[in-house]
Amino acid sequence: MTAPHSRTTDLLFRTPREDAPVDLEAHLSRLHPRATVKGLFFADLIATVSGRVPGLDVAAHAGLPARRYLPFFDYPCADWLRLKVAAAEVLHPRISRGAALRRLGRMAFPAFMQSRAGRLMFELAAPRLEDALSRAPQAYAVISNAGTVEYVRSSARAADIVFMGFPGFLESYQVGIVEGVCAHYGGGARIEIALESIGDGSIRIRW
Repeated sequence: MTAPHSRTTDLLFRTPREDAPVDLEAHLSRLHPRATVKGLFFADLIATVSGRVPGLDVAAHAGLPARRYLPFFDYPCADWLRLKVAAAEVLHPRISRGAALRRLGRMAFPAFMQSRAGRLMFELAAPRLEDALSRAPQAYAVISNAGTVEYVRSSARAADIVFMGFPGFLESYQVGIVEGVCAHYGGGARIEIALESIGDGSIRIRW
């Protein structure tokens, strides 16, 4: 069992807000200029939007340059943040930006599981939810170099995913990712969050 991270013991955990405010420019200002994300997430989200809103080029709508996104090539994380916001607002125009990003986040784990790396990391080696959660640092390291992610086993039936220097919509998109992981393993988990800043905080999962 991993020892509790000192930063998680003093944080106040609460239920994530469905209408969590999302300031794109504030996130971009905190992002390392060389932060990247793998192309498979760009390609999957563009294809999803195209399938639901035929004729819309969501990448152009987000102000991104015209390019082909190859699954395991690296692309600017700033473009990824812009694309997520644009896609969220196109796919879910009647709800808040935070709620829309959270819904997008739920799609990320299924998309990763369609890749060879995702299947090797989770399908074969993580038969239980707690096994999958423990692999979060490795998964995030494969996907992106934007900040640091740690796994902390906080009790026998709870664990924290700790984000440091990771301005990636923690209370919306990242909570959605965790919800997608939990749903894949049968659901029933309780999710809480504690934030220090836009890019620093912890998501706690109890099962």
